[in-house]
Amino acid sequence: MRKEEKLTRSLRNVEKKLAAALQPVEPNPTFISNLRLQIEEAGQHRARIKKVKKGILVAGGIVGILVMIITIIRSLTSWEKVTQSISKLISKEDREHQTASI
Repeated sequence: MRKEEKLTRSLRNVEKKLAAALQPVEPNPTFISNLRLQIEEAGQHRARIKKVKKGILVAGGIVGILVMIITIIRSLTSWEKVTQSISKLISKEDREHQTASI
């Protein structure tokens, strides 16, 4: 118990010395208002960054889904068939255009 009592007395002495040496200071109102503005702006900035990150994540998800759909369609259909179909349509339109011009 003696060690605890000595420690308690020592802490009380330190506390008394600090209380005598350090007097409370009233902060400058301008400083307080500027600090408040800085804190609010920092919070707004964080909110904007969070929105941008979320937007980028959503956009990335949409692009990923589109790529997946295109890949699935491409795997189910042969590009050769698609190009042949387009060629047939073009040649058919050319023939129709030629017969209409005659």
